[in-house]
Amino acid sequence: MSKPVLSVLMPTYNAAMYVAQAVASVRETVQRSDFGIELLVLDACSTDATVSLAASAGPWVRVSVQKDRGMYDALNRGLRLAQGHVIAWLNGDDVVDPDGLRTLCEALLREPTANFAFGDFDNISSRGALLSHQKQSSDALGRFRDGKSEDAWAQPLSILWNKAFLSKMNGWGDTYKYAGDMDLWVKAALHLPFCHSIYLPETIGRFRCHEGSITTGSSLELEVYRERVALADTWLQQPNLPPGVHRALTRWYLGNLETYVWVALKKQQPEKAWKMLQKYARGVPYVSLVTHAMLKGLTQRFQRRVESDFQLAS
Repeated sequence: MSKPVLSVLMPTYNAAMYVAQAVASVRETVQRSDFGIELLVLDACSTDATVSLAASAGPWVRVSVQKDRGMYDALNRGLRLAQGHVIAWLNGDDVVDPDGLRTLCEALLREPTANFAFGDFDNISSRGALLSHQKQSSDALGRFRDGKSEDAWAQPLSILWNKAFLSKMNGWGDTYKYAGDMDLWVKAALHLPFCHSIYLPETIGRFRCHEGSITTGSSLELEVYRERVALADTWLQQPNLPPGVHRALTRWYLGNLETYVWVALKKQQPEKAWKMLQKYARGVPYVSLVTHAMLKGLTQRFQRRVESDFQLAS
């Protein structure tokens, strides 16, 4: 087998329900491509058939089984092990579009100075039915850098990274369990205007929405929103942030804080809502006067809601 050009990183843990479909989509990409591809399965000591299902697919699959601190820790392990100079991320419950992935990789290979390439993606149900097609902005990172709130994000499934650039940024933020991809997006934005990207209006993959998913399942949603707030809070305390990045992070901070509180109240967990507000809805030196007013209004509004609905003392 020729040395791979593209390394697909797949973090897994007890993913036997869907992993065969994920691996099959990569196999089809291998069969349709003129360049070498490897699939690195980064398993966190699964107790089901995940490893055997993936390893039996062919010699282009390599499996690394090791306890980790979460999927971003696994992805960074894969980045160190990867032989290809183009990096893709595919979860064990998602699938790639073989033609879309191949086309995007070819585009990145034609422009070796590009730092990353991305396209569009589909959302699918647990059974694989199409839920929606998501077209992404060709200048998503630039819009984030400029402080825009709309079309300023690219779904990680749809991105191929230049390995050298990804390594330069030290990969994903593996201190996070749910927001490491957002941390990476911020780091990439700080490299503009020297970060060069390619966008193609191609469907790169299909993101599966199901209850067991970290990002779409309801059981972990409070933790996901909490960590997003913490990530924005950490970055906003960094000195000399570009003004646009500061604005974008402030929107993340406020939006995820508000969503956390509403979800906690919906789940009949007012104590969590109130603790979150007490921790984060406070005057801090890095936010503007406008943001101070928004935080104050947010706190007062939820204080009235919590006190009236749940008779909690302030």
